[in-house]
Amino acid sequence: LPAAELHEGLLIDGRNRLRVLEALRRQGIAIEVPVVEWLPANGETVEEHIWAVNNNRRHLTADQRAALATAFLPEIEASRKAKQQASRFGSSDSVTVAANSPSPEKPPPKGPRTSQEKERASSVGELGRLADVSCYKAKQAVQLVKAVEAGQARQSDLDAVVAGDKPLREVTPARRKTKK
Repeated sequence: LPAAELHEGLLIDGRNRLRVLEALRRQGIAIEVPVVEWLPANGETVEEHIWAVNNNRRHLTADQRAALATAFLPEIEASRKAKQQASRFGSSDSVTVAANSPSPEKPPPKGPRTSQEKERASSVGELGRLADVSCYKAKQAVQLVKAVEAGQARQSDLDAVVAGDKPLREVTPARRKTKK
């Protein structure tokens, strides 16, 4: 059996294994599930670890993955803002960012970036990569979350998407079209 994982006394992985263990113990069957303390690797946060473990294990739709991944949007935006600030000319952090940045696998393209390339490099693009969904799907999820925060959409709609009861396209606020 895989080990259940704890972090600072809280169970972060293995809830169902421990439930089965308790049921077996009530039936008189003695079985042990190893329990280990989770240690971060490569700067991974507890939330990122829980996401990685469960995203791979659970059978989630693309809409569910996108909606759930929006919980990481504040961290993604803060990280991007910090990198942007640190890369400004004259910033004391610019050396740190350059030293911590991976070297590009291929040389940067010549000429201006396309809108699709810009979108992939945005916070929404990072969210899409994290959730393994298209930028369009990630953008829909972000629009829904922002609409809920602004009181323009219902929390119950977001909850229905997370539960898999409704698709994003049904609950995402329509884009307002303006006449030129």
